Amino acid sequence: PKESLFVSCQYGNSCGGAGTPVCGGACVVPELMLVVDRSSSMEGPVWDFTRDALVDFSELVAPAVKLGVRAFPGDEGCAPAAPVAMAKGNAGGVAGALAAPAVSSSTPIAAALTGLQSLFGDPTQGEVVLLLSDGSETCDDPDSVQARAAELRSRGVRLHVIGLGFGYDGTLLQAAAAAGGGSFQVAQTRAALDAALYAVLATEVGCPQDPGGASLCEAGACVPFCADGWHGCDAACASDTSVASCGASCDPCPVPAHGAATCDGAACGFTCDPGYHACGDQCAADDAVTSCGASCDPCTPP
Repeated sequence: PKESLFVSCQYGNSCGGAGTPVCGGACVVPELMLVVDRSSSMEGPVWDFTRDALVDFSELVAPAVKLGVRAFPGDEGCAPAAPVAMAKGNAGGVAGALAAPAVSSSTPIAAALTGLQSLFGDPTQGEVVLLLSDGSETCDDPDSVQARAAELRSRGVRLHVIGLGFGYDGTLLQAAAAAGGGSFQVAQTRAALDAALYAVLATEVGCPQDPGGASLCEAGACVPFCADGWHGCDAACASDTSVASCGASCDPCPVPAHGAATCDGAACGFTCDPGYHACGDQCAADDAVTSCGASCDPCTPP
């Protein structure tokens, strides 16, 4: 068996001590290397939703996650493309590396997982490789994929794997994830891939994730990074169009008696129940002498 290297814990975290050699405590800033299949079999809808999901994901998390990417194969043969080094703010590097599928049908998964350890520098908590593929190893012995995954894990790097589309080699990819100490998930649609990406993020950052963006780690605390149409409330993202958080608010819209709250154009409003009409910020009865019909003034006595 191979010994793991010493892994230091990040800011706000501490080692569990003897018998519990894991970091615990605050959230984590991941170093995330995306390893993405761009073989010719990816061309079409699977490539389109994969690239779009990864670009959008990268743009959202890049301010607080160190991102890198390696596509495979390269321009030809069984050699993967050169990796793009990990850095914060690296969404452009990810998008540039995923410009288009390759002409080659070669799928060098083992080669793509080779030599990544040095890109992480000194071993620290939060080192992650995320492999995405729609196929199987075609350039090396399939067992070499599991061997490369185990080498990453012995270095302290976790390997998560996502099988794309319908033609992925589930046996191979699940074995790689197990050897790499990470999860295996399947994504056959854009929505499924989004969910898989944020599941990995939740595991590695240590912050709960929600559909309106990402909760990421800054100075040991979970901070929301929200998509368009959402805003931060505490450590989560809240919808601009929900009555629970309308506009930029983190408080619910007021609910009048005999009515219901609304959120229209990022502004709170309300509708009245049948038999009632709006008078100021309240609902008044149509059949009351103080607000008869559609009036907000009392009836004039004879």
